[in-house]
Amino acid sequence: MILILLLGLLLICLQFILSKKENKILALILPTITFLISIVYFIQSTSFLVGLKAFIIANILTLILLYIYKTYKKI
Repeated sequence: MILILLLGLLLICLQFILSKKENKILALILPTITFLISIVYFIQSTSFLVGLKAFIIANILTLILLYIYKTYKKI
């Protein structure tokens, strides 16, 4: 559990760095990867409700990364 939290914090820090760059594509790499992973969780689930819950939980990090991207692109 601690390893997952550390990995999440590392991704958030990396998103801050990538969002400061001029290239928009670089800043959208991590949200795209996390969204694709959440789709994989949904497809591999045993039932629709389990897949939907996994999809929503996996997209929490995606929303955080997109919020960081939007915040830094306004500056």
